[in-house]
Amino acid sequence: MTAPHHGPMVISRAGYAALMRVLLEQDDLRITDIDSQPVAVGGPSENRFYRVCLTAVGEAGEARMNVLLKVFPEPTWMETWNTQLDGPTEVVALESDLLSSLPEGIVDPTIASARAREGKPAWTMASDVIADLGQAGGIDGMDGGDLKLVLLRLAEWHALHWAAREVLDFVYPWLTRQAEWLTASAGVYAGALRSVVAADPAAARLTAAYPQAGHALRSLFAALSPDDRHSLTQLLNAPTALVERLAAIPVTVIHGAPTVDHIALSEAQLILVEWEMLQVGPSSWDVWTFLTSLPGSTLSTPEALDFYLQALEGIVGPVDRPAWEDSYRLAPVAAFVLWDLGQAARTMPHNGPSPGLVARATEAARLSRELGLVE
Repeated sequence: MTAPHHGPMVISRAGYAALMRVLLEQDDLRITDIDSQPVAVGGPSENRFYRVCLTAVGEAGEARMNVLLKVFPEPTWMETWNTQLDGPTEVVALESDLLSSLPEGIVDPTIASARAREGKPAWTMASDVIADLGQAGGIDGMDGGDLKLVLLRLAEWHALHWAAREVLDFVYPWLTRQAEWLTASAGVYAGALRSVVAADPAAARLTAAYPQAGHALRSLFAALSPDDRHSLTQLLNAPTALVERLAAIPVTVIHGAPTVDHIALSEAQLILVEWEMLQVGPSSWDVWTFLTSLPGSTLSTPEALDFYLQALEGIVGPVDRPAWEDSYRLAPVAAFVLWDLGQAARTMPHNGPSPGLVARATEAARLSRELGLVE
């Protein structure tokens, strides 16, 4: 029988104990008390957060641990796009081997799980170490040397599985492949634009969660010039050129969303949180996501890319720089398909697309033509 839980029944006491055993590698650990309460983190959010205080007893004695629990009431990114997963997939157990291989310079305080079969919400358990560090460890206080340190740590992370496709396929088949995600997304959104619901799980989830998706997407495309509308429609109907160009560089395991909100530095360590977009893809995606999230930078983009590539080459050997830089230029187009169209689908049609969304769509159309992805 499950012990009483003080606060929301998001995960049982036994579940917490199992997680702590994985994290602390203590097989005899027992959770003797749980106290949780809602907490606001990083401003208003659609997600719910709980600060959880655990009292545990194990071979090292009794200790109290604070963790942050982020609850996802809606389908997670992993559930939506990695339809091969036989949920619930306890990613805690699967990720533990990946996290143990992280370079010493990277601290990862996040452990994630997919949705439980019994109808519990999906959750991510994380330390709130970035919130505790505050501005002292945040990006706002970083100079050029700090930014180079972030790029160095990202290069070390990407080098772990660089070009190791056989290892990735054998050890991490549960990770979503960005190429598959791009192809699936393009098909879903192309169908929604035509008011055709494709017979696949991702399309069904999109339609069920956002019945207005087709109308909202057509509203975005109506705000574009005829040339831009034609280019993006062609891109969604035939994304092969984009996928193949991105595949010209070796794939690796990437964080997926290393924005300034998910990064901090503690001395020489890079702290990364929010790993639920972990995926296999081009490392240029992580670098582009990080650099474009900066409010300002003392490094120019060419300087930053050159520093990152030198760091990566120092570990993995020569990299096809033209192909890597080409994949970096393609990142905004991939982001339009993977992120911006999702935002557009969630917009209520009567509100219309935001100016920023229209601007990003226009830029994606321009790049698609300029980089030869469409005719």
